[in-house]
Amino acid sequence: LELYYMQDMSCSEIGRIVGVSANAIRDRLYRARKRLRKEMIGMTEKTAKARFEWIGLEFCVTGSSDSTRLFHAVGSNPAEEPISFSDVKKVIDQFTELTRTKPPVVKGVGFCPHYEPTAHPDFLSFWELIVNFSDEAEEDPDETYSVLSTNGYGIARAENYREILQKLKDVGTKGISLPLHGLEEHHDWFAHRKGAFHDVFLAAERAAEAGMGAYFNVWVDRQNIPHLSEIMDIIGKLRDRVQGEIAQFIILPRYIVTGKDEVRFYESELRPRLSDLEGLPSHLAPIEPPYDKYTESAWVERILANPTDPSFMTQGFDDVSDDEGCYILIIDRLFDIYREPYNFEWPPAKIGNLKTDGLPAILDRLEAHQTPQLPDLATLAGKYGDRDSMLIHRSAFSVRSKWLDMYWQERGNA
Repeated sequence: LELYYMQDMSCSEIGRIVGVSANAIRDRLYRARKRLRKEMIGMTEKTAKARFEWIGLEFCVTGSSDSTRLFHAVGSNPAEEPISFSDVKKVIDQFTELTRTKPPVVKGVGFCPHYEPTAHPDFLSFWELIVNFSDEAEEDPDETYSVLSTNGYGIARAENYREILQKLKDVGTKGISLPLHGLEEHHDWFAHRKGAFHDVFLAAERAAEAGMGAYFNVWVDRQNIPHLSEIMDIIGKLRDRVQGEIAQFIILPRYIVTGKDEVRFYESELRPRLSDLEGLPSHLAPIEPPYDKYTESAWVERILANPTDPSFMTQGFDDVSDDEGCYILIIDRLFDIYREPYNFEWPPAKIGNLKTDGLPAILDRLEAHQTPQLPDLATLAGKYGDRDSMLIHRSAFSVRSKWLDMYWQERGNA
């Protein structure tokens, strides 16, 4: 907050100083403002405390009806019958009305459409809702909707793509962030959709022509490592061809706890091994050499040698699980509602169905839902850590998530 507001630094500049991405800085600023607002309200208001400080609503507006797929099935085919904008608006209106009661049931409500919202025929209406929510919360546009994350589907295939891009620009969106999983055959296979690779680059080109940036997140896996140089060449040719900011970021995905087979498949079949990175030029590597310190076996050794070292709990990880009264609810196309786990520490917990159970019952269950007590990092490493594994994890929290997935499997994802 001091660097951003008092020293007038950009998120990119702050990120370089503290060693994290600009998007991570945006997220920390958002959470810091939210916490500061909460403290200030507590100092100034004498009214009775709301039941919930803040509830974020995340809708799977297109794609699978199973909301627990939200976190990893990037690029899947959009649903034939996406959730209607009018239904989403009704749900949002129900929640926002609770902020107007005295005392309010919820002090603040946020909203975000997921699962490739640009593929939805009413995407612009969804985006307008996001902008309105951000304006009402007095959020900085540079922090809330400066970059749109998309797999390119809507921008590449929508007939009104120019209108979409212009609308995004009008509200301050500076660019689009695109996942790239390899060359065409591998990317389409990973995304479960033929033509997905073409969509990514067409969307990037159209964004650049509209005066917006295009930022490629190149996910590194065991199969695409031999082709990273060729992938960079393709991005470079696009950069030479268009007028606009084109950038790429080489990323090693963190393990995510969802209890889904696809996640474990990435771990066993696609996560890079130490031998896969050996000989890879440093500018193409998702981590800084020496690479052997990032193997699971190396993480186990360091954690068990320093079981009480707090640095493992702060590097690359934002602890928000103590943010009392703040929740994120995932709502799928069937209106099943799940509580999103902080930092993906446990599988999403189903609270009920909004249409059959009603909002009052959902809020009662949410308030009564207990945050699971989890084993500490050293306990997880001792029980689940593979001392012989050469699989590469960027941080202790990637292997921690893997071990937590094993922990929840033992308990039947209860």
